[in-house]
Amino acid sequence: RMLYMLAKDGRLFERRVWTEGMGFLWGEAGLLRGTASAYRGWFRRDHHPDEIDDAPLIAHHAPRIAREIAG
Repeated sequence: RMLYMLAKDGRLFERRVWTEGMGFLWGEAGLLRGTASAYRGWFRRDHHPDEIDDAPLIAHHAPRIAREIAG
């Protein structure tokens, strides 16, 4: 989708757009910086999601989810 929008705007081949985009994602305070190692395991051929203990994440978010469900 991003490629389509950049092409429609005539900015697909602008170096500055790509440089700033990469900085936004991977720069010092980038959106994805520090998460690559966490995602690396998901791309292994033998990976199964059960290998990751998500109990702390579930426990952290369960109260908010319960409130949203209760309405």
